This record gives sequence, C-alpha cells and structure tokens, in this order.
Amino acid sequence: MSFWDLSDGGSAAEATTTYDSNGGDFDLIPNGSYVLAIAEKVVWKTDKDQDNRAVDGTRRVSIQWSIMKPESLKNRKVFHNLWVDDLNPYSLAKGQDAAKTKRNKDRTALATIDANAGGNLTRTNDAPTDETLSMHLCNKPMVIVINVMETASPPLNWVGGIKPADTPLKLGDAPKTSAAPAPYQGGNSDVGDDEIPF
Repeated sequence: MSFWDLSDGGSAAEATTTYDSNGGDFDLIPNGSYVLAIAEKVVWKTDKDQDNRAVDGTRRVSIQWSIMKPESLKNRKVFHNLWVDDLNPYSLAKGQDAAKTKRNKDRTALATIDANAGGNLTRTNDAPTDETLSMHLCNKPMVIVINVMETASPPLNWVGGIKPADTPLKLGDAPKTSAAPAPYQGGNSDVGDDEIPF
C-alpha cells in the first residue's frame, strides 16, 4: 500500500498540476453583525521561519470562533488574533505609539472575553498559558461583533467587539460590492488601510 493511495482505489500520485477543492467560497458575514459564538480554540501563536525558529515580534493569542446563532451562520468560523504580548508588526510600521495602542486595545479585548467567560484569567497577574486560555475561554458563549475590512484584498471579516451572551443578535449591513475598496477615512476605527485588525 502506498502513502498516495486514495480510499476510492485511485492514487493521488496521478494528480495533474491543477487542483480545485470544490469547497465553495463563503459570502462575507455582513458588517456590524452581532452573532452568538464560542471560542473553539484559544492558543498562543508564534510565527516560525523556515528553520522552525521563532520570528521576533510575532507572539499573539489566536482565537478560532465558531458561530452558534443565527442559524444561517451556524458553524461558520471567524479567526481573531490579539497582540497582547509582542507588538503587532502592522501597527509597528506606523511607530511604537501606534503598536502600543493596538496592544492596549487587544489586552482589553482579551480581558473582555475573559470577563464574559467568568473572569478567571484576570484574577492573576500572570500571563495565561495555552492550557489556561483553553480551560477558561473555550466553549463559553458570548456575542461577537463581526465587521468587514473592505480595504483588504479580498475583503475579509474580523472581530470588532465582544458583548455578553444575552446581547440581542442582528445581521448587519451587506458588504459593499464595488470593485475598488473605499479609502480609509480615519476616525474611531481600530485599523487603517494598511493594517489587518487581528
């Protein structure tokens, strides 16, 4: 038996240079949607180089959210990175102050997630571990606010807020369908046109 054998009797080794998963693309979740979700996975993530060495300034908390309600979005995944330790390299490109402001926002977001999950992490001054992140944050329902970053190519969803589980749910505005992304207007947004908010 070969490693490349397929369960249908074929062989992956016979593949051509083209592959299509036939998985289909998901439509963006509308901007400003309030959805009930749980964190399925919460871990520290560190980017590694080709020699499996940690790349400086890349340690962050990575959260995989799974939407529970509304039913039309059930089991959709949303990925959320919180730069609570190292400085976000996208923000750092704008300077130390911007990166520190981003880290402050992300620490506050993690503390808010913890508060909605019972507040166990913030009862200690220690940095959470993978084990404590998972133990205290996973499978605790709360409402996350989903936004759309239209300046990304392609546009993508990101988590723009955390609310208690009893917050009313709503679907937001449909994403704009214009070919050109809208220019960044400044204001209260956490991100600029060259920064990914996670």
